[in-house]
Order: sequence, then structure tokens, then C-alpha cells
Amino acid sequence: MAKQEDSLAEMSRAESGRATEITIKAGFVAQSREIWRRFRRSRTAVVGLAIVLVIVFAAIFADIIAPHDPYQTAPRAILLSPSLEHPMGTDAIGRDLFSRVIHGSRVSLQVGVISISIAAIVGVPLGVVAAYYGGLSDSLIMRFLDALLAFPAILLAIFVMAVLGPSIRNAMIAIGVIFIPAFARITRANALSLKEKEFVESARAIGAKDSYIMMRTILPNCVSPIIVQASLGVAYAVLVEASLSFLGLGSQPPEPSWGSILGAGRGLMASAPWVATFPGLAIFVCVLGFNLVGDGLREALDPHLKNT
Repeated sequence: MAKQEDSLAEMSRAESGRATEITIKAGFVAQSREIWRRFRRSRTAVVGLAIVLVIVFAAIFADIIAPHDPYQTAPRAILLSPSLEHPMGTDAIGRDLFSRVIHGSRVSLQVGVISISIAAIVGVPLGVVAAYYGGLSDSLIMRFLDALLAFPAILLAIFVMAVLGPSIRNAMIAIGVIFIPAFARITRANALSLKEKEFVESARAIGAKDSYIMMRTILPNCVSPIIVQASLGVAYAVLVEASLSFLGLGSQPPEPSWGSILGAGRGLMASAPWVATFPGLAIFVCVLGFNLVGDGLREALDPHLKNT
């Protein structure tokens, strides 16, 4: 009888666990649908998403979309104006600009996504730890981040690049360092308001470890503002990468990058304005798309707007 009762109890706990898991999954699906519904209500957000998807598609299939080799020079095709064969014209050594702009989207997206990932991986845990422990830990972490914020972003990136050397990999690290304070501060602000909530107190009462409370209880409730910060951060990271490449500190020749193409065309504005115009437009459209998506996500994820 005792074994049967234990077996029944185990079956009951297992069924209860499965039911809880199903409930959580159902709640997540319902919440995701609600967020998507709210996101679709903003026409500008949908336009931004379409722009981002087009850029991502172009980056993935650049080898197929580009009509010419972006590295191939043609002495007889130097500074040709836009035409059917060369939709964006050619540069000072005869390379097809359309092909180079398409391949440049790979560099911009790669730098934007990886650098923001670096910033989030470092900044988010720092923000949670600072908020949860407070006191000396909070003061040390935040004063260090305040020191980083005291430097203008582009100057800090140039300093890091001067130490590490010019390359795309080092540009990712430099831009990631720039954005660490932003992720840490926004995470800390949300964690401070959460650490005194009832569910956190309940986790402490049952003896949960600090690491579990921070990573499994507090952090999941900070995801929404982190996602918005990440989407907006990618847009700014693209701008910083373009600035570094424009100055010769990011992408190195002959690697196609919007910033380096723009830098090469700055002295040709009078004779061949298309060399600088098209990569500049690409940067503008990409940054606009990510900003519109970020604004749409902010509205969709804001809990105060659920009943509007």
C-alpha cells in the first residue's frame, strides 16, 4: 500500500509539473501574439521591420544578388555613372558600387549584432549584480561605468582601436565597450524596482541562492527594455562602425564597408557624387529601419500601454 501511495504521489507531482509547464508555454505564446498584435498596429514599425528584413536578406544572399565581384577592378570602367550594367556606378578603380554596397551590408550587420551582443553579455549581468547587492558593489560598478560614459562614444572607440589596431574584429570590441554602460544602467534601473517585489522575497524565503534569484527571477523580468535597447543599439553601432571605417580604423581595404566606401568617395563629390551618395543612403536607410523597429518594440512591450 505504501509503495502504491508513493507511486501515486509521484505521478501526481509529474502531472502537476507537466500541467505547469503547459500553462507557462501557453502563457508565453499568448503574450507573444499580443506583442506581435501591438507591434503590427504601428505602421512605421512595420515599415522599419520590412527595411531590416530586406537588408538582412541582401546580406545573406549578397553573393547571388550582386551582379559583379565587389573586389574586381576594371581600368576601363573607372567612375562610370549609374547605368543598367552598374546601377550605382563604379568607383575610382572601376569596382561596381552596387555589388560593394550589397556586400557592405554584411559588414554593418555583423558588426552591429556582434558588438551589441558583447555589450549585453557584459553589461546586463553587471547591472543585475549592482542592483541586487547595492552598497559598495553598486558604487564601484556604476562609478566605473560613469567613467566610460564621460568619454564621447566615438572618441572612446578611437582610443580602443588605437590600442588594439584597426580591424573589423577590434571594431566590434570597441563598439561593444561603448554600449556596456547603456545595458548595465537600463538593467540596473529595472532590477532595482524588481528586487523588493513579492516573488523575489518568496524566492529568498525558500532559500534560493542569490545567483538563482538574479538570473532566474529578476533578469527574465528585465528582458523587454533590454530588447528595445538592443534594437536601437544596433542602429547606433552601424553608425559608429561607418565612422570608424570612414576614418580608416574599421574595415580595411579592399573589404567593402559602407563607411570605407563613403570615405573613398568624399573627394569625388564634385566629379562623381554617386560614389559617396549611395553608401550614405544605405547607412541612412539601415539606421532608420532599426530605429523604427526599436520604437515599435518599445510601444509593443510597454506594459502601461496594454489597455490602450
